Amino acid sequence: MKIKIFEYTLVNLGVFNMRTIVVAGAHSNVGKTTVAGEISKVVKNSVVVKIGNSTKKRSLNNRYYPLGTPFSKIKKDCVGAETVIVESNSILQELKPNLLVYLTGKKEKKPSAKFAKGNADIVRGRYFSASRIKKIVNTSGYEKEIIERIIILSGGRIQKMTAIILAGGKSTRMGRDKASLEIDGVRMVDVVSNKLNPYFDELVISCAVDNIINVRGAITVVDREKEKGPLMGIYSALRTSSNSINFVTACDMPEVSIPLITKLISELSDYDIATPSFGNSFYEPMCSVYRKKIIRDIEGLLRESRRNVSSLFDVCKTNIVRLDPDVYGVRNINTSDQFEMYLNSRKD
Repeated sequence: MKIKIFEYTLVNLGVFNMRTIVVAGAHSNVGKTTVAGEISKVVKNSVVVKIGNSTKKRSLNNRYYPLGTPFSKIKKDCVGAETVIVESNSILQELKPNLLVYLTGKKEKKPSAKFAKGNADIVRGRYFSASRIKKIVNTSGYEKEIIERIIILSGGRIQKMTAIILAGGKSTRMGRDKASLEIDGVRMVDVVSNKLNPYFDELVISCAVDNIINVRGAITVVDREKEKGPLMGIYSALRTSSNSINFVTACDMPEVSIPLITKLISELSDYDIATPSFGNSFYEPMCSVYRKKIIRDIEGLLRESRRNVSSLFDVCKTNIVRLDPDVYGVRNINTSDQFEMYLNSRKD
């Protein structure tokens, strides 16, 4: 009788009904903490837990436990939560989660990473068909809409998408072509394309007629009219794109954030554009998501000689996604000094 009362109490407290989501990754700095935090906004009554050797990040509301902490203790500490989201590879030694998310990286040599990837339900960069999504829904117990949001936030795809890199600028402040600047012997435009390629079905390089830039595996598009600025570059690339959803960035953003991209895509919903805002009305139209259907709106702006990309926000249904710059900040390289500072920062 005492055992039955004890079990009933635990059920009421949410221990036996508690579900788990594990966010694992190839190595550090692949965005596990950020993705786990975003998933917690999608899954109601959830708690984020980080297990590791590092310190708790100030900007994110999670609970930190050192390596070796048994999940039984974490579970007791999280009584009342319907879902515990655990950022850890090692926890998989003792826990089979309801949902396992794996974030790929540059190197995947750790045994814990290989195990996590081999058993993951969602792997960053993969395409998920309707039948695959249905299977994940059935095995995890989460609703289809939630699983789709988690797939997108994790860098997966539920529909085909295009990445557009703008490389047709004059590089006036730099004094030389930014796209061709080398980082560890690799052109900056190639650094950006290599970073984006695993997460998109198509890659388009937008360039000026007097500076043709070819990137392996990408479609090169020349501005349909000269001297019309980046808006013409976006227009020309969108006309070429095979897909409705298009992420647009500039070739001078070698550290473009994958978690930022996935966040914007997840916030597109029924909007035409999703653009980040980092406070003080600062938008980043050169790091935004655009639907192909806005082509007609761009044509109207160009006819009126309105060449500022942000003018699109006035005529298209735009979601201004307000973000913490400490988590999702972007970095442009516009001058030689900034480029030298960037190269030096990579040595630290």
